[in-house]
Amino acid sequence: MNPQPDNEPDNDDTPDEIILEGIKEGLKQAINGQTIPLSQMWEGIDVQDAESYQQPLDKIELLESLAGIRKSLEEFEQGKGIPLNQALAEFQEKYD
Repeated sequence: MNPQPDNEPDNDDTPDEIILEGIKEGLKQAINGQTIPLSQMWEGIDVQDAESYQQPLDKIELLESLAGIRKSLEEFEQGKGIPLNQALAEFQEKYD
């Protein structure tokens, strides 16, 4: 579990007493053998396949790339860029 930074509100407003009671009850059940097999814990939970999970990530990456290109074009139009031949020359000088 990742702790939230101090400047972000805790969205879980469950009182500590109730959380502790739940932990105690879970421990009692485990000690008394009142558990369910791990394989049954996932029954009824829909898990995405890797391809379905990757598709939205790919779309986000594409949108971020397009936003970066758009920003670069706007900056160039505002005179904040350098000509392509100068950029290529600097790139070659640095990495050749």
